[in-house]
Amino acid sequence: MPDELIPAGSPDAVPERDYISEMNVVIAAVSMATQLSDLRAAENSVRKARGIFTAAEKNGFDLLDFLRILKLMIQVLANYAQMNAFQLEARFAEALAEGEHITKESAEALEIFRDITGIEEDAPGMSLIRQALEYFNTIGPASIAYIKAEQVGFTGRLDEYRTALINASELFRKVELLEDSEDPTVLQLYSYATNMADRLVNRARYFEYIQREKTNQYINPQGKKVFIIHGHLDEAAISLQILLKKEFALESVILKNEASSGDSVIEKFESFARDCGYAVAIISSDDLVKKDNEKYFQARPNVLFELGWFYGRYGRTRVCLLKQEGTQIPSDLGGIISLEFDKKISEIFIDLRTELKAAGLIS
Repeated sequence: MPDELIPAGSPDAVPERDYISEMNVVIAAVSMATQLSDLRAAENSVRKARGIFTAAEKNGFDLLDFLRILKLMIQVLANYAQMNAFQLEARFAEALAEGEHITKESAEALEIFRDITGIEEDAPGMSLIRQALEYFNTIGPASIAYIKAEQVGFTGRLDEYRTALINASELFRKVELLEDSEDPTVLQLYSYATNMADRLVNRARYFEYIQREKTNQYINPQGKKVFIIHGHLDEAAISLQILLKKEFALESVILKNEASSGDSVIEKFESFARDCGYAVAIISSDDLVKKDNEKYFQARPNVLFELGWFYGRYGRTRVCLLKQEGTQIPSDLGGIISLEFDKKISEIFIDLRTELKAAGLIS
């Protein structure tokens, strides 16, 4: 029997399709596809949504505008999956295009939403759809800014990269201005955006650290020998050498006790210093300095020179000062670890062990 001849309510009548429920099923499917980065499934969801909408349009479905919003929502989710995939593959131009689609389509859906008549805001799912679209309308521009930052990062322009990351972070942070919600889906979008904001800031800080370290150009130590720098306190230097050997099983070098082999003083120093990965400088009251009616004691010039050589070669974490009470040190050395003793090196045994352990020389 032809369909148009079937009486309404007849057991053989074709039931009216629930297009909205069908669209909701597709939304669930595309959401899962987006989380799994299943681009084929996301694309199929878009096709199915278009098919549902076309059928509803042909059959004169009353809530066609609402159905169009759901179709756009599905398209936004599929674009999001595609955008993430392109970004991971460094296909930035294509990723940016998908980001633009997300922003455009979510804005279009919101505009339709505002113009809808006959559907109350508290109707099932309406408030959730509106909030989700507002989040995507915020996340879209933030994602575009992030992709542009990655483009700059690939060029190696770290200053611009850090600035772009901070800009993207601030855009993701704008979700904090949106309406609060208890809905798990909206909360998930909120968490995603705020977590992205935090991570991009942390990434910017990391590259700032990398850039700062890059300018230092320190050399990685090749050995674990300790170079003992000292002035007039020969006895203290020997005591330190014995302590390092006995307590920590560390070999050390006292330059004046090593053979010159015909080398000049500077050649001898460089030859033995190259084999050492750590330096301990004994800063003692060797020279009396008179300046501007002030008197004070400081270390010998050779001590400061050798200390500066190790500082410049390995960085301040590979240098430790053992400062005798009453001795001044130049203000430029204020960032180096300084352990103070009175008469005997053994006084600072525990603190010295802590520093050697931090430097990885002992366990």
